[in-house]
Amino acid sequence: VLLLRKKSKKRHSSVVEKKSINKKVLSVKRRQNVSIPLKSMGISASEILNALTEMETGILTEENLERIQAIYPTDKELKEIKMTMKLLTRRKYPRTKNAVEVDKLVVELLPMEEKLMVKLSRVPNCKQRIKLMLFLYSYKSEYERVLRILNIIRKAQTKVADAAQHGHLRQILYNVLRFINMLNRTKVSVLRR
Repeated sequence: VLLLRKKSKKRHSSVVEKKSINKKVLSVKRRQNVSIPLKSMGISASEILNALTEMETGILTEENLERIQAIYPTDKELKEIKMTMKLLTRRKYPRTKNAVEVDKLVVELLPMEEKLMVKLSRVPNCKQRIKLMLFLYSYKSEYERVLRILNIIRKAQTKVADAAQHGHLRQILYNVLRFINMLNRTKVSVLRR
């Protein structure tokens, strides 16, 4: 009877030990703030990591990059996760010499959110990559906006040149000045109210 109780205690203690090993570092709120955007992206974590490593703007949209930037771990979070990983390594693999293999195994023991944060932090210059990819998206839209403005200016220049050629330039300038004066009067009357 004593032997059975000892075995049951050992089984119970190993279960307790396994539960305590999978320690969660992040708060419940932060965990939700990581998992919800990740699920809404519709991309797996491995695809995100590969796209960031390869700087593929085709996979990661501007919105997805902003989400990744929001879920990127803070220095404090990373420090706490690394401390937990050290504890896990000491408890689970105390005498293993292959540090790279142990590190991979320990990362797999972490909950999904912490695992993603560790992997994101290991992408070389991840923060800078995200910022650069966001700049590329904003640069494209800014470039298109400037091109539209330049096209408007070109059209205006050709119309002014045509008007000057046909003797209508004085009338166009008169209408433009009248329009500007009218705008100034409405601004003044709005300010007086």
